[in-house]
Amino acid sequence: MQCQVSIDVANHSFLDRDSHVACDKTWPIRREDVIRALMADPSGIKGDISPDVRSQIVAAVKFAKTLDKDKKGRIIAALDSLAPTNH
Repeated sequence: MQCQVSIDVANHSFLDRDSHVACDKTWPIRREDVIRALMADPSGIKGDISPDVRSQIVAAVKFAKTLDKDKKGRIIAALDSLAPTNH
């Protein structure tokens, strides 16, 4: 449970109900497959996670014992690239 992050419907209108993000597992999906699927059906883009949930996910990924250092680094870098900048 330490690697699960709650994500609430109140701040994430794309959800039907309060949910959890499992931050201790990954599913291998090729970037090209994701891009192809979203180009074919842009409605697959549901919305953004809140900055608070993003921070909690980063913390949970750092804690996860089931992810190697490389995977952790790639996940955190991807989430950091989504964070708004103050420019």
